[in-house]
Amino acid sequence: MGKISFAYLIMAHNNPEQLKILLSLLDFPENEIFVHIDKKNSDINADELRSLVKKAKIKIYKKFAVYHGSITQTECQTYLLDEACKTYHDYYHLISNADLPIKTHKYIANFFKENFGKQFIHFESFEYCMKENSLYYHFLDLCIKKMHKSIINKIIVHIERYSIALQKFIKIKRKFYCGANWYSITHDLATDFCENKKKLLKMVRWTVSSDELILQTFLKLVSKNNYSLYKLNKDDYDYEPLMRAIDWRRGSPYVWKYSDYNELISSNALYARKFDINIDRKIIEEIARHVSNK
Repeated sequence: MGKISFAYLIMAHNNPEQLKILLSLLDFPENEIFVHIDKKNSDINADELRSLVKKAKIKIYKKFAVYHGSITQTECQTYLLDEACKTYHDYYHLISNADLPIKTHKYIANFFKENFGKQFIHFESFEYCMKENSLYYHFLDLCIKKMHKSIINKIIVHIERYSIALQKFIKIKRKFYCGANWYSITHDLATDFCENKKKLLKMVRWTVSSDELILQTFLKLVSKNNYSLYKLNKDDYDYEPLMRAIDWRRGSPYVWKYSDYNELISSNALYARKFDINIDRKIIEEIARHVSNK
């Protein structure tokens, strides 16, 4: 097998300086980078991002106003994957601008060569997935998120509560599978998913955090193909199946600090999240230096 090609799908909404560092670490000829800038953000300059990337191909979009945990987030990540699928890539990596690679590009490429054909997807326990967020129809979820600082918001929240209570009374229940929304998947799975995107978006439209349902539900309930997973997670906090260092025990998720540097670079993970340049700039600079110099 020759050189392996990657598509990086990045949903960006803040910290433009941090995003530039991430792009510099992904700037290799084998990579194509698809960046979506939240329409609500005016601080990220698309032309500056394009001028920064010298070796990789980069495409930048500003199509959605993304509200965290709403259907807009799911529509955005689905749109990026659909755009990326128009040309062949060996793997598609969904990340955010709060993520960083913690291994070199060469190391990451060799890892995916050795594990070619495996899908890197995280699953929560089925019991965890069967919660109010997914069992019932949340018709007003996007309105609540859009108007969370408005006086009208309290009225909308009350209406939503009555709607959920009624659904409980008449015993409406739905079935979904869930897990982390981040992934690394092959072209076959990506195209299979995108061919079903309209049906899938319709299925998850009235859920909360639909981005954490759509891929897992597709694999379990929609796709007829038997895709091979890299690993199954041991528990809900195990992100080795994604090859990502994510810590939900210390945060939501935990923001990595400089004191965690040795833990990160000695881990088996290929990528890590979450970083925030406003909380700890030094860890980002040290990770970038480590990955660039190796």
